[in-house]
Amino acid sequence: MKKAIIYLRVSTDEQVEKGFSLQAQRQECMEKAKELNCDEVKEFCDEGVSGSILERPMLLDALESIKKNPIDYFICYDPSRLSRNVSHQLILIDNIKKYKTKLIFVRSSFEDTAEGRFQITIMAAVDEYERARLKIRTELGKRAKACQKLLTHNPNIYGYIFDKETDRLKVNEEQAKVVEMMYEWLLKENIGPAKIADRLNEMKILSMRGKQWSRVSTCRVLKNYSYTGTLYIRRYDARDYKLNKFKKKEEKVRVIEKPRDQWIGIEIPKIIDKSTWEKAKLIIDKSKRIYKGGKETVFLLSGLLKCGRCGGTLSGKTVSKSKIVKNRYYCCTNKYNYNVAAAERCKSILFNAEELEDLIWNKVFPTLLNKAKIEKLYHSQCFINEEKGKADCSKRIEGLAVSELMKLLENHIDQMTVMKKNKILNNLIKEIIIEENRITIKALFPKCINSE
Repeated sequence: MKKAIIYLRVSTDEQVEKGFSLQAQRQECMEKAKELNCDEVKEFCDEGVSGSILERPMLLDALESIKKNPIDYFICYDPSRLSRNVSHQLILIDNIKKYKTKLIFVRSSFEDTAEGRFQITIMAAVDEYERARLKIRTELGKRAKACQKLLTHNPNIYGYIFDKETDRLKVNEEQAKVVEMMYEWLLKENIGPAKIADRLNEMKILSMRGKQWSRVSTCRVLKNYSYTGTLYIRRYDARDYKLNKFKKKEEKVRVIEKPRDQWIGIEIPKIIDKSTWEKAKLIIDKSKRIYKGGKETVFLLSGLLKCGRCGGTLSGKTVSKSKIVKNRYYCCTNKYNYNVAAAERCKSILFNAEELEDLIWNKVFPTLLNKAKIEKLYHSQCFINEEKGKADCSKRIEGLAVSELMKLLENHIDQMTVMKKNKILNNLIKEIIIEENRITIKALFPKCINSE
């Protein structure tokens, strides 16, 4: 009783370009198994996986199968289905041979001899060349299409439908109304992204992927500039990013944003006007999470600091020197941006968090306890006479001096959590620009805070 394994593989590009369909491969491999009088045939198929990847899920399963059980034949359509990399092909041939399984290619003969290995090496080199040429041709085709202001793929934006015939986007009226509602809730009702997600889920409205909304998916909509009528394509270099799930950690690639002059803007139907989007972006940028994992942040100035050297955002960073001693700093996010070369990263220093927070808070604190304003509020204070249903301004706060009121307010502010203090600062300050020898506070209400 003879046993065989057939291994099939196809990537999307190859299926389109050469017709390497799974059905065609399967049919010819099964015919070869019959020809070899195999009674038991087991199939392993990697669909949509590049031949440049060695650790493909079903290929690994096939190798594991011949390791556990004696298999007579390992049948593959041709060497390029096994791998498009010369060294990978030789590794796989050795692995298959180690378990006394004979490798059979339907479209070419192969003998495990010096001559046979030389022949397969030449064929693999040709396959690598074809793959590189295909990638170049595909890339040039996408560039040409983009230059004609046509979409090269479906961008999957909530509120739009991709028309494959015209390569353009059309408005999905039902989803567009949801997008408008989300912006309205944010700007008019002052509801944050997480609460917007909760409200949408209560209304049984699904996200683009047909799932429940989350803070992340809500923010994705509220920050998407495309709703203003311009979609930028060719913005990111994401080559081979989809193959990361098949790669080792050290081989994974990052998505890198290209320089702005390489982006291509395409006009699409507008759902949100630009001024509305800008207001929403300002709110989203300032509503950075100050809770993480249910614990309160220890960084008072979250969402406020800008780097005076490069214009990037400063974020909090904790450095542990021991289990007990932990130092807190604010550092520019561009200082640790590993998507760019080391020479292009920001060279700003780390700023001691305690010193910076004390400096800023002591600058703003007097604004909160402005005696003249509190005295004015004190003398205009009145109660509502519930029986008459109208304000009775004849009743003043009695038995409480202005100085005592200020002391109460001061104690209340001192007892505030970092989160509440952060909210106060975000309501008073637009941004704080930090340089090595200078700090500039840009206040939302300039008359209240001295900006230098």
